[in-house]
Amino acid sequence: MRSLTPEDFSMARVLGIDPDWHSTACVMLIDGKLEAALELPVDPKLRGREAYEATIEAIVSSTDLEAGMLWADLVVIEGQEFYLHKAEANKSVQGLCYISGALFAMAAGIGVDRLMPKPKEWKSNLDKKEKQISICRQ
Repeated sequence: MRSLTPEDFSMARVLGIDPDWHSTACVMLIDGKLEAALELPVDPKLRGREAYEATIEAIVSSTDLEAGMLWADLVVIEGQEFYLHKAEANKSVQGLCYISGALFAMAAGIGVDRLMPKPKEWKSNLDKKEKQISICRQ
């Protein structure tokens, strides 16, 4: 799989997906400009396997997400990364890997071009709050 490049975001239609346990976020960009956003929420009380299974169910049953993938020239799904020094955090990352994998398989089944960059590939080393501010300024 190739790496993410700035040119990827200037393509005509890009669907970006940030998988999470209880709320997967999707944005649709046309020529680098935000056109639409979609959230796939899941019951916040769910934990562990129940949470990621419910999230995957929400993903595969979303006709809006499927339509977004059919519409897109490129689907970018945030990949997951394990860290040796964060054993406890890695437990939750495993479930996110299942969610990212389900999204990647869905995009592959549709036949759209897809990328799955690791978080540091596009977020660099900024902490989450700094990166959110940076994204909003762009």
